[in-house]
Amino acid sequence: MNKKPRDTANKGMIELTVSKITGRHYSFAIASTRCWNSIDNIEADSAIGFCQLMPENGDNGFFDWYLSERPFNQFFRSYEDCAIYFLYFWTKWSSSR
Repeated sequence: MNKKPRDTANKGMIELTVSKITGRHYSFAIASTRCWNSIDNIEADSAIGFCQLMPENGDNGFFDWYLSERPFNQFFRSYEDCAIYFLYFWTKWSSSR
């Protein structure tokens, strides 16, 4: 698989858009490993890493719920994929409240 550096041009815009939609401030965290689909499936990528949206100053319960819904599917290769899944689950969570 050809690995290229993650495109950071849209990072700030994505964080701002997520904050406007959710009403909370979230920013990207980067990790060099991730569990994907199970705790036993650990993937490593020290060159590019994986990104996850994290609350900056706590949130209203969504993040804990998101962790429980997707315990092994939170770290993504792109900011865009991370935000799409994050907002999909935020919409699902917010509409059920």
